[in-house]
Amino acid sequence: MVVAIPKTPLIPAGEIRVGTFSKNGSNFPSPTTPPGIGSNADFDPRSLVAHSRSVQAETTVGTLHLEFSKHEDEFIGVLTGANLLGVISRSSIMTLLSGRYGFPLYARAPVRNHILNVALTVATKMPLAEILEQAFARIGLSFHHDIALIEETGEYIGMIPMRSLVHLQSRIVTERSDTIREQHHALEQSNRDLFRSVAELRQSRGRYEILFENSALGVALIDARSELSGCNRRFCEILGWPLSATAGGNGFQFGRSLTPRSQERLVSALFDLENGRASRVEIEIDIETSENSKTTCHAYLGWVRETAQVTLQLEDVTEQRRMEQIVAQQEKSTMLDTLVGGIAHELNNKLTPILGYASALELKARQPGVDREIACGLEIVRRSAGDAAHIIRQLLHLSRPASGDRLACDLCGVVREVSEMLRYQVREADASLMIDLPAGGTVVSADAGQIKQVLLNLIVNALHALRERETREVSVRIERKQSMAHITISDTGCGMPQSVLARAFDPFFTTKGPTEGTGLGLSVCEGIIRAHGGRLHIDSDEGVGTKAAIDLPLSSETPAAEIPPDVIIPNGKNEMLRVLVADDEEFVVNLVQEVLRTYIRCRVESVSDGAEALKRIESNHYDLVISDVRMPNMDGLDLYAHVADRWPKLASRFIFITGDAGGRASNKRLASTGVPVLLKPFNIDLLVNECRRILVPETALG
Repeated sequence: MVVAIPKTPLIPAGEIRVGTFSKNGSNFPSPTTPPGIGSNADFDPRSLVAHSRSVQAETTVGTLHLEFSKHEDEFIGVLTGANLLGVISRSSIMTLLSGRYGFPLYARAPVRNHILNVALTVATKMPLAEILEQAFARIGLSFHHDIALIEETGEYIGMIPMRSLVHLQSRIVTERSDTIREQHHALEQSNRDLFRSVAELRQSRGRYEILFENSALGVALIDARSELSGCNRRFCEILGWPLSATAGGNGFQFGRSLTPRSQERLVSALFDLENGRASRVEIEIDIETSENSKTTCHAYLGWVRETAQVTLQLEDVTEQRRMEQIVAQQEKSTMLDTLVGGIAHELNNKLTPILGYASALELKARQPGVDREIACGLEIVRRSAGDAAHIIRQLLHLSRPASGDRLACDLCGVVREVSEMLRYQVREADASLMIDLPAGGTVVSADAGQIKQVLLNLIVNALHALRERETREVSVRIERKQSMAHITISDTGCGMPQSVLARAFDPFFTTKGPTEGTGLGLSVCEGIIRAHGGRLHIDSDEGVGTKAAIDLPLSSETPAAEIPPDVIIPNGKNEMLRVLVADDEEFVVNLVQEVLRTYIRCRVESVSDGAEALKRIESNHYDLVISDVRMPNMDGLDLYAHVADRWPKLASRFIFITGDAGGRASNKRLASTGVPVLLKPFNIDLLVNECRRILVPETALG
């Protein structure tokens, strides 16, 4: 939805800075309590930030008062540039401006003169325990004040509500109490078992051995040097050890199976246990298995004082961590979908009048007597606007590629589009991308967006493989072999060993770092090609390069051609036709009005939102309604639903124009209406032809 911005803003541009963070129903973040807050180096205080609203130090008190009226936050930061100067509260400003002379005296004063003297500021590197200690050490009214979070350099991040810290501290205390209570119950049970008879003790030992061997956790007993004294079968399975290791005493050292970073964590934990700094430690470690892969485990270590040994329990959380990465990737994709859609909607609204007026003026410029340079300039403007619109459509196609529609498409055109999109990545990799395409095109029946996704993934993988290589070349070649289209993507990269190549299509398998990939790319590509009735095959020689081959069935269909622009002759017979245009973009409305008045000779009225359009339709007769999809108050889809319910005949005379419908759900709903849709920016001939097809079918262009 496009929000109208007043011509004279109440707040000077640049003075107010607002950031948003995900919130729950109470407008405060719901933090996850980290285990072991004293040693939790991975905790990020940014997760506690509720908002990042701020004002510059020279902002006036009156301007800040207006800003406070727009939200319910009590405290915001006062900055000098990007650095925090102090904190100011809503109540202090309200108190300052109250009374008969408060506003006249202080409205023009800078807010730097009224910041709180007792505001608490913490940095991002500060441990959570220290943040809580400083927050709860405050006394008086300042105890309830929010806390300002800054970078180590002093740059302001946002405000942490005291309520969130209280909630977090309460959860920590509760969890620790539960742990103590569980330990207490376990101790009581152990004491009772000590007084059982010998027969009961033997029975208990038998039951213990059964549970020990069938436990879902890997359980072991190690010494301070991580040498194994004994373990269960599950422990050996997790580490990939032979079952003979369960007896212990054979020189098996647990620490040798860990990655270097995990070894450091284990050594530190064992040191703390041996020296009495802790009786129980929980750490997350990565285990290197014999299959050249890693297993992530949550390790629980406890000190056995009587034998000076350590109990070790391993919980395999590899799949859980992978699923968390998938969820994070999905959230990122959703955010990209929303961001790209919003940007596309705004840019398309701006490009529509540029392309429309350029096309209209270009037609006039072709008349005799008009300077040729003007005509050439208008053609350049129209083509440039069209190129920009094409780029926006590509971005939208990438953010929402899986439409599932199988249409005849030219693989050569898809490859060209992909090469244009990867121009920057190829340049950054200092590589060359060579394309060999057959003459006449290669047509297949496919979802062009999904095929584009596959090619992008394979070429990007090839570019990654070129790192540290002297010769950096990627080639894409298309051939027609009998009834199949054959696409080959080759690179001169590092190649893959056979052990890696054998698992290349396994879901979640990857040789990249945790921030570079999830291991789903090739498996998704293989699924897409298989769903299209094709085949994806990869050959690789370590140290030489990799070649990916795609086979897709050829199609005898002809790709849909774009409607060529035609010179439109005004029709003077439609003087009395009435058209209603609903769009909140002034220039788009002006363009549509000008085009329809000129080329169809109809009466055109306009409104800026769906609610006003509905009022006009209730009191007037219209032959055609042209509506934007995303509008304030009532969007175009809701307007159409009302019209279809009350005026079915008018619903058949409806046209949507949109820069972007706003997401997959909106696009699906838009398609279900069956209403013609003109994507902004559109050529004026397409607009006029669609209007004539509805208003005067016999005049529509073929």
